[in-house]
Amino acid sequence: MALLEAGADKISGREMEPDIDAADIASMLEAVSRLSKKVRDSALDQALKRILLDLLRAMEDSLVHYRARGNDGLRAEMQRAIGTIVMNSTMFQRNKDDESVKGFCNLLQRLMEIIPFANSVKEFVSQTLPVLLMLPPAS
Repeated sequence: MALLEAGADKISGREMEPDIDAADIASMLEAVSRLSKKVRDSALDQALKRILLDLLRAMEDSLVHYRARGNDGLRAEMQRAIGTIVMNSTMFQRNKDDESVKGFCNLLQRLMEIIPFANSVKEFVSQTLPVLLMLPPAS
């Protein structure tokens, strides 16, 4: 089966990505759990709170099911999180100093550090995310 996967990856032009260490997964799950509680207990706007909790739940799900879904599940959630921040940039920008929002951005950064495929987008996101959070709200 591994040989078939390696062949499929080669055909698709994608190299085999190394697995994430179990300790890193456990650490990220703990961080997601702590941040979820912090968001629930925060005074954030309910709409932003729902967005963050939804993204955190999806991240948790992709980490819990990592052994079955692998990097593809995490990749999809990273893309979704970044897209959600972009699509809701006004709300994120207004709350950029909130500890929960900062915690979420830090969690994304940390996830990018341990996820092998994220290295290619890490520089882009690390430069883009702060700029997006500094943009004035749309009128």
